[in-house]
Amino acid sequence: MIKCRKLDILLFIIFVLHSLLLRSQEFEVKPPPQEQINQYKTLKSKTIFELQPFRTTSSIKIRTKAGEQGEATLVNLNPYINTWYILTIHWDKSSSPIIFHLENPMPYFNTYFLDATNPYGIVIKTIKINYTCNLWLAFQTGLFEETRKSSLPFTALCGGYLYVRNKIKGNKTIIESATDFLRRHVPGGENISKLFKENIYKDKFARTSKITKNKKSQEQDSQPSFPGLPIAASVDPDYAKSYLEPDELGLPLDNNETGKKLFCGQWYPLQGHEGVFFSVIQSNMASKEIIESQFGRVKHLDTVEQSALVYLVAFDLNLYEVGYEIGTEHPSVEWSDKTLPSMKDKTLPGPDGIGKVDPLINTGIIRPDNMHRVIATFAGGFKRYHGAFHNGPLALKNHGSHYGFIEYGVVQSKLLPGLATIIILDDGSVLLKTWQETDAKLLPYIRHARQNGVPIIELEPTKNVVLPSAYITNSLFGNWSGSSDGTYRTLRAGIAIQESSESHYLIYGYFSTATPSAMARIFQSYHCTYAMLTDMNALEHTYMASYTRTDTGIQINHLIKGMNVLDKNIKNTLVPRFLGFSDNRDFFHIMKKQN
Repeated sequence: MIKCRKLDILLFIIFVLHSLLLRSQEFEVKPPPQEQINQYKTLKSKTIFELQPFRTTSSIKIRTKAGEQGEATLVNLNPYINTWYILTIHWDKSSSPIIFHLENPMPYFNTYFLDATNPYGIVIKTIKINYTCNLWLAFQTGLFEETRKSSLPFTALCGGYLYVRNKIKGNKTIIESATDFLRRHVPGGENISKLFKENIYKDKFARTSKITKNKKSQEQDSQPSFPGLPIAASVDPDYAKSYLEPDELGLPLDNNETGKKLFCGQWYPLQGHEGVFFSVIQSNMASKEIIESQFGRVKHLDTVEQSALVYLVAFDLNLYEVGYEIGTEHPSVEWSDKTLPSMKDKTLPGPDGIGKVDPLINTGIIRPDNMHRVIATFAGGFKRYHGAFHNGPLALKNHGSHYGFIEYGVVQSKLLPGLATIIILDDGSVLLKTWQETDAKLLPYIRHARQNGVPIIELEPTKNVVLPSAYITNSLFGNWSGSSDGTYRTLRAGIAIQESSESHYLIYGYFSTATPSAMARIFQSYHCTYAMLTDMNALEHTYMASYTRTDTGIQINHLIKGMNVLDKNIKNTLVPRFLGFSDNRDFFHIMKKQN
């Protein structure tokens, strides 16, 4: 098993290196002009194009076979990632241009460009040939206009070498609609929303379990006998041989001899997915060593929080890659209402100089040709409204330190120092880290990135130990959301990285009711090196599901059974969120690596 896994890893590395070599030979990327770097860095009112420091732009004169003339402009928004393009067509007889957001499904192997000797369309340069796609002919037949008005988020053109992203309305839950209405149209609406959360949502999703002692021989090891498991949690000896019963669990587990009873802190493989594992624990089960190491850095956990169930899912990053999709509405790019007046430049529409991302189109759904590779999804981070600081040092830096995000190499909000960040690089590697100014060198090679507040735990470099973040006990400075004294318990979710000798894992944690202090205890117990918050308060904000393919379609397996209300029932068929329809919120997806 281990030898096979190492061979798979080696083959994948060879594939990536081969792809990069071919790409460097065929699709050379030139350093960006200083003017574009300055446009990116300078805080002024700007377009989404000026927020892309590595973009390349070309234009040619075009015509149709009927003789109609005009000009086409093609912008590769980040040639290093080579996925998103903006095509603008301006016919001489028309007063306004037509703009399309194009997506390259094979960025390692293909690129798009304009050729003055071919005025009828764009050229798709592959490793072996140049393929001409006569888009202007499609315009002449009305296909372009049909594409722009399509009710589908993606339209495949040019034999599937190219996708057009179409503007579409994302799904929004009743709770989200009501909350947005309060914030936008009711004076003091945010305070009403906060009062509602603290009184209605507090402990609403809290779950606990009876603890059953293993009656078998005390010498018997409680570690399940499955190969390739992540590192189990450090558990107090009093609970090392104990079972928990996560009744709300909707994920099917493989070879579970104990039925619903699971050893606390141990890992169990998910049915049908190699390299995906589940674990359950309570905060009171953490080892004394972990609790003592956090002394003075976390708040005391009361009995409710200590006994609340925590569900965790681990994904082997040797086998899977992480994708990210921005929702049709969130996170947005305008100023957060939490920004201090002294930090807000009223002459600018947003903290990066933009107030909208047009002509980019965020679809809130996975591209159709990737559907077969997706094995899980989970909800993203805070909306822009909450995605900035109102208190503490970060509120006084970088105009309130709005949380940044990048999709397919395209900056929609700058990554800012001091913030917890998940980064997916062009080679597929996943980093969780606190962004620093010196990390700017990574920017050309970032495929996706999402910031969400400050870390839960992180490596303390001078001592080389993992510790809770400095703001873990301060709800205001850490922007954890909740009561000012940091004691607000609620449903929360987060992600973390665990490294082992065989692999490294992305871990998704669902905390049925917790403060950040409990999250720190759990992630540290599972030997994670870094962890960050995703979202909180409701099932739609902490949604996570895995998928298995059957002869009749997709089987949806929710982390928590009640999450099925977030999917759509269409003609007695459950259609999965993020896969079957566009969502207004951002999300992550886990995909099998390409063979």
